[in-house]
Amino acid sequence: MEQGNGVVDSGKQVVAEQVTVAQVEPVEPVTPGSMVAESEAPKKKGHGMVIGLVLCLLLAAGGIGFGVWAWMDGNAQKDALNSQIAELKKQNNELRDKLSSKLEVGEDVTVDVETDSDVNAADYIYVGEWGLKIKVPDSLKRVSYSFRQFSDNATVLWTWGNIDDRLPDFANPSNATSLGVVSRYLTSSLNDEQCGDGMGRFVLSMGDYNYCYTHPHGIVSTGDEEIGSEKRTIEIIEGMLANPENYSEI
Repeated sequence: MEQGNGVVDSGKQVVAEQVTVAQVEPVEPVTPGSMVAESEAPKKKGHGMVIGLVLCLLLAAGGIGFGVWAWMDGNAQKDALNSQIAELKKQNNELRDKLSSKLEVGEDVTVDVETDSDVNAADYIYVGEWGLKIKVPDSLKRVSYSFRQFSDNATVLWTWGNIDDRLPDFANPSNATSLGVVSRYLTSSLNDEQCGDGMGRFVLSMGDYNYCYTHPHGIVSTGDEEIGSEKRTIEIIEGMLANPENYSEI
């Protein structure tokens, strides 16, 4: 029995030792879900790389698209600007051609405008109330004139002047009466025949009016030289006022 017990005991020891050895090597417990966590970590990392790559691709595509749009928009603006410049040049040339043609056709009108800009210019006697101007000959100097109204249908233009640049008494409006007179009458009150019958000489008819020239008073100067100047001046003024070709509209 003892031997048997010894055998049994030795056997028990062996088992105990084996169990002890087996227990010396502990097995770490597996945490639930740890395998899932380890397997999902690489997946998340992989997803992040994919998302980053997609974002980079989108940014690159956007940059390329913006560059293409900017280039195309710049070209479009350049083409539009060139088109506007070409159109303005065309309009400028057309206006220049029209202006040149008008100046060539209306040369006389242009000269009249320049003359009208000079009030009481030496080349013309301007009668604004009549809407007329009377051409002054080059031989008449120191020209003066006065517009007067005597009635509702009778207005008069008195004129002075000299054959040279002196201002003698007969050429001075403050010292002498007019050297030549043009009167305007309504045609309903004075026809062209009546204008020449004791009223002077018929000059022209324009609109509703007749224009008549009247000889001045007698010679007022003294001395042969002054009398000669006055007579010559009267002849020049008569030729100016009695010639219908000297009258034109303002």
